[in-house]
Amino acid sequence: PNWSRANGNARFQTLRAVGAFLVSAEYREAKVRWVRITSEAGQRLRIINPWQSSLVVNRAGRRQLMQGEHIELPTRAGETLELTEH
Repeated sequence: PNWSRANGNARFQTLRAVGAFLVSAEYREAKVRWVRITSEAGQRLRIINPWQSSLVVNRAGRRQLMQGEHIELPTRAGETLELTEH
């Protein structure tokens, strides 16, 4: 979704994305707060970093710091990843 004109808060849950992913996220106080992605088929995840800074990927309790505008990660079917700003 394009939140540039949200003028406040927005949230969506389980939107289907290309590659068999379900995506949820929250935008509050002019900032993306978190993104949650569930892989249904174990495809490679490709996402544009919604933050100007690095991000933290939390998967199965393990945290991974990542940087860059474009993020790519392998996934497993049924796995959920939570992304937050670092």
